[in-house]
Amino acid sequence: MKCGSTFGATLAHFANSSLPKGAHMPSCNHLDASEEDACPGGNQGPYEFFLHKYPEATWFHQVFWTKSGDPDPGNHRRIDDSDWSRFEGSFVGMFRQPESRMVSAFNHMANGEGDILRFAKYTRGTVTKMLSGYHGPQCSFEYTPLYLKSDECSTVNCYKCVVSAETELPAALRRLQTGFAFVGITEYFSLSICLFHAMFGGQCLPAEFANMRKGVEKIDPAVLMEELKGNEDVYDGAVYDEATRIFWSNIQKYNVSTERCAQLCPDVDTFKR
Repeated sequence: MKCGSTFGATLAHFANSSLPKGAHMPSCNHLDASEEDACPGGNQGPYEFFLHKYPEATWFHQVFWTKSGDPDPGNHRRIDDSDWSRFEGSFVGMFRQPESRMVSAFNHMANGEGDILRFAKYTRGTVTKMLSGYHGPQCSFEYTPLYLKSDECSTVNCYKCVVSAETELPAALRRLQTGFAFVGITEYFSLSICLFHAMFGGQCLPAEFANMRKGVEKIDPAVLMEELKGNEDVYDGAVYDEATRIFWSNIQKYNVSTERCAQLCPDVDTFKR
């Protein structure tokens, strides 16, 4: 699942409870008042994004973290020091097992082309670097044009991608531990959404559990995961382990269980017995 898009529905409905109950991402190019937000064909072009139907200035004015010149709150961004100073304690995140995330990125951003071990070398430590605010390129996006067919790494951007995230890890862990109001785990997505509502309230809606903007598996993920054995991302792995610890600690703290989730999300089939 495109986890950012799916979790985005929870954040959007929490931020503005007047949204139509079925509103979710993407919203295609439906600019009318219909509640049908499904997109035929699974395309992900610019006219299919949620903000074309629910403009940020109208529905979420000054609510979400955006960058200058880009009103999309769901873009791929590192946490710069200025962002950290402004939003410390208010970040939310959905964290995914690193190799699973890498396989998904390889299939989606690199179209499953080339060698996943080369892709892994180029994108290792991505989450760690984004958390710490490391000033580098978006390596998953730049892999295909710069690194797909060559082991040569002669550009500044290439070097910034392949350089170890070891020195960034302490800052990344510190920010995760102290700056996030909510930490969810993709492998426990439904439970994560339930936890969010247990922590912050708001109506729990079926639209929050839809698999939005589902990725295309060009190569069998199980095959790619097998190829990655022995080449694990130790830095993003450490971040994921800490995120998992925080997640389960909050599950216990807020007394979240299947039974509690059925009460919090009575219209969601996932928790019905």
